[in-house]
Amino acid sequence: MKDSNNSSFSSTIRRSLRLGRKDNNNTSSVVSAPQSLTYDDFSQPTPLRTCELICEGRSLWVNPGYICEFSKYFTEIIYEGGTQAKNVAINGVKYEQFLELLRVLCYCPTRKPITEANIAVIIDMACNFEVEPVMRRCEEFVARRIGQLDRQRLFQLTKTLSQCDRYNSTMTLLVDKMARMPDHDLSTMQFSQIPGDVVADLYEVRRLQKKRGPKRIGDKFCCLM
Repeated sequence: MKDSNNSSFSSTIRRSLRLGRKDNNNTSSVVSAPQSLTYDDFSQPTPLRTCELICEGRSLWVNPGYICEFSKYFTEIIYEGGTQAKNVAINGVKYEQFLELLRVLCYCPTRKPITEANIAVIIDMACNFEVEPVMRRCEEFVARRIGQLDRQRLFQLTKTLSQCDRYNSTMTLLVDKMARMPDHDLSTMQFSQIPGDVVADLYEVRRLQKKRGPKRIGDKFCCLM
């Protein structure tokens, strides 16, 4: 009887250990799974979000005092006549693009970062709605990443910025970078989509780059650009 009890006890222990190992493995897999951050869609009012912006028939509730701190445009349309409007129509832009601007501007629960995927949209929205702090963040992003942007992204950003803020200092970086592209890459660009004076600037910069070229000093070359 004693041996039988010991055998039964040992079997129970082994079974418990096996179950424990399974539970540990399952727990580990759950903990290690990445969790993506979900950004607010501004679809519901809150005690602070008391102003309804209506874009393409959809509601976006914002804190009027907060967004007006960053944009004269929002101040003019929300506080027209000196009192806060309860709802304001946002025309001429797509809902998804305007929502992306709000997610970059507002904490929802944190600000959405500017990336290569959304920067062209954000530049366009920030220019349209005069959100200068967001525009500065875009400029800083381009300055940091100009060397990593591929030719399609460079063209897209040059096109967007030339249409909404032609004389922005970031245009200099973009035009200079594009002017250094090989002839074949430039020949594939749809320059008809970019203002003619910007295209003229690009080829003038390219001409000067070729004219100056690498200058020899002793046994070394030094590029003047």
